Amino acid sequence: MKNSLDLFQRFKGSPGFEWVEQFDVVLKEKLGSGKETVVSFESNIDYVGSKWFSPLFNAIVQKRALWITYTPFNAPSFSFVFHPYHLKQYNNRWFVFGLNHDLSIATWNLSLDRIDDINDSKYTYVPMAADWDWDYYFSDIIGVTRYDKEPERIKLLFSAKRGKYVETKPIHETQRNKWTDEGFLVTLDVIPNLELEQVILSYGEDVKVLSPLSLQKKMQTRVQALADMYKELP
Repeated sequence: MKNSLDLFQRFKGSPGFEWVEQFDVVLKEKLGSGKETVVSFESNIDYVGSKWFSPLFNAIVQKRALWITYTPFNAPSFSFVFHPYHLKQYNNRWFVFGLNHDLSIATWNLSLDRIDDINDSKYTYVPMAADWDWDYYFSDIIGVTRYDKEPERIKLLFSAKRGKYVETKPIHETQRNKWTDEGFLVTLDVIPNLELEQVILSYGEDVKVLSPLSLQKKMQTRVQALADMYKELP
């Protein structure tokens, strides 16, 4: 029980774990707790979308349609009826997927930190299709952005020093590896999206896109734009 209490304490402040505060106080009176921290979890304590996690989670469980006010990046805010289905965390941000009532899109994606307000709506909740599988939906993408296209074979060539890292920490579940004379060859079967490009960019000069050509060109444009930012340096 003491070990469990110590583990729960590490989740304080995380969305959905507000109950830990009260649970912690009760158990401390009975069991006590050590002060030493032996486990650190990745979290973003300043994440502004945390307050919407519990309302959205409860709406999914209780099957309630919501009236949401949302402000996208570089666009004016708007309000609409939303039927929430699924919460997903990626890169220390939370996203909710659900039915956009007005557009009849059942996989509408909202970032919690862009939500301004949430209220109950007068509409009857429309449930997700009974045979829908969210694990399958995310199985051929990196992140949360999915385009209406088929997965492509992505080939990446990593430097030898970075290859050892990528070998132990795969980029995606479809990853296949092969050591070559040129470096560490990785193949992925995913739908190209912004998140994939960002992951590739995070490896800097240690990776090169071999195929497809469309992704090569996108990365070339991005790298050129990055290089242009530093042209004026002495």
